[in-house]
Amino acid sequence: MSVMVENPADYIQQCMSSGLSSSYRFCFEFENTLFEPESPQKEVYQALLYKQGERWRITVALLSDLASEHKGQVNALENSLAVDGPWVFKTVSIPKPWGQEIWYSAYEQRGVCHLADNNQQSGVPVHLWLYLFPELPKPSTELNLLKVLAPFSSPLLGELYFEMHEQKQEVYVVSHIDETAWPDGVAQMRFGFCSEKQKQFSTFETFKAAYLSAVGRYEGLRKQIDEALQDQFQAAFTESDEQAKSEYLKQLPEALLRKEQLLADEMSSFIAKRSLHLGDVIQVPKLLPHGLLHGVRVVEFQTPVYERLILSFRQKVLTQDGWDTEQALTLLAEPPLSQAMQQGVCKLNTHFDERVNLERIVEFDGFEVFRLSFLEAAELGVAELLGPVIGGNTDFGNILLLALHEIAIQNGPAELFLQPEEGACLPTWKNFSENSMRLKAKKGSIVLLSRPLS
Repeated sequence: MSVMVENPADYIQQCMSSGLSSSYRFCFEFENTLFEPESPQKEVYQALLYKQGERWRITVALLSDLASEHKGQVNALENSLAVDGPWVFKTVSIPKPWGQEIWYSAYEQRGVCHLADNNQQSGVPVHLWLYLFPELPKPSTELNLLKVLAPFSSPLLGELYFEMHEQKQEVYVVSHIDETAWPDGVAQMRFGFCSEKQKQFSTFETFKAAYLSAVGRYEGLRKQIDEALQDQFQAAFTESDEQAKSEYLKQLPEALLRKEQLLADEMSSFIAKRSLHLGDVIQVPKLLPHGLLHGVRVVEFQTPVYERLILSFRQKVLTQDGWDTEQALTLLAEPPLSQAMQQGVCKLNTHFDERVNLERIVEFDGFEVFRLSFLEAAELGVAELLGPVIGGNTDFGNILLLALHEIAIQNGPAELFLQPEEGACLPTWKNFSENSMRLKAKKGSIVLLSRPLS
């Protein structure tokens, strides 16, 4: 018979520290506010906490999913997680008008990722895991959002929103450039406003007014195109199928498409672009209008908040009515930070035992990101590597990891193998100096590491 516990997080800690038993079965209620914040759904789970060798493991199963005690035991074994990690992220792919987003650590209405011991497990929802182990995201209160942006390769369909954030901070790492879209391997993205264009106006206010006027002309035409698409093939056009969308666009009158390109070019003349190469790091601070272009795939770490102001978009926006151009421009009293100020990479050190290179590629208010490059085939401890960075700070928090090449994460007898663009979470429950996790990779491998800041 399973005991019902009121606070499962405290109960788990008490069980692991008491040493009275090597196995505990219990039930608990979880108020899931993710999908209905005003009327949370009460879910009842059965959990089994047990010790295997020197490591604690836990299984969690929703009681309504258990048809029998036997099935419950099978589900428990399939989704058993080691409490001390590491855990692989089971991703969620979200279709977008411009391509798709691949989420690793998200837990929101649009999609929930899972944590698992390996890629064969279905895993445990991230928000449920944080309920059982609330200390995981310290010193922040939430996991940072890790995702990959994968736009289409065609110029019109693959352009992301030109947008701006008041709270959210982002960093991109270019992981792939489509050679059919950018034959010389050098891509571009929209990044702030064009300084040369600004010189044509006496003040930044008059520049903004002219830009707003250009946006208004394009937005009017955009509505005409969207209405034309709506009647015949809007349902198919919203699908994440680049070829199908291209074919539907060809059904629009040629004159309409030419006018769209003309007004889009006029609007674009106000916007600055920056070149992108494979491996480039792009820091996107608050209040900087920006937007990826077609055929550029990036890894993104960001503040875990959903807010944006859309200045323009060359497709129909499906998540809101209209754009936020005027509101965004009102927030800009002066031109955004110059491009040159955003391109630097802060090198933390140049070598680590001549085996790896470690760089802090961004340090924002809530998180920082490191790029770890293996100069030789090597195996090294995470604490050994990052210990000098944090000094005596024991409130280190979790580490989000994304592999750009094959890498192995070891924790005692456990080993987790990651392929390119697979991600993991490395918890740091103890004093960081006691962390036993190790990274192993071949020469030339690169891995991105992120940790929360207070």
